Amino acid sequence: MINIIIVIVNAISIFLASWLTVRLALQKFYTQKWWERKAQAYSEIIGSLAKKRTCFDRWWDEELGHKEIVVEARKKVDEEYASAKRVIEDTAAVGSFIVSEEAAEVLRFSLTELQKENMKEDWLKDRDRQHGKVINCITRLREIAKRELSKR
Repeated sequence: MINIIIVIVNAISIFLASWLTVRLALQKFYTQKWWERKAQAYSEIIGSLAKKRTCFDRWWDEELGHKEIVVEARKKVDEEYASAKRVIEDTAAVGSFIVSEEAAEVLRFSLTELQKENMKEDWLKDRDRQHGKVINCITRLREIAKRELSKR
């Protein structure tokens, strides 16, 4: 009788240890996957903002006459800008599903600011203002991403 009780206790102990090990392993796996998705999302957002900044730089150089951009290259710059803008708009629309609510809010604010045009000022000043907004957004999102991704 004691042998049967020992066997049952051992079986229950083995089952509980196995179950707990699997649960902990799955939790670690899901946490790691979620962290990877967050890292990818922040990387895409910051990469898209960097593309926008590069586009502003190219437009600025062209406008000031430092460089002349041929039609095909200008079209490519415009397409890169539109593509980067779509990524940022999509992320802002999804909101805090993957990125933090703070990051989503920074993106929404940035998009609103970039859409504003000051008709009283000239085009170059407006582009310069937009360029500054993109740089500020990159800086803020880097800080948020570092903070969010350090929470493993």
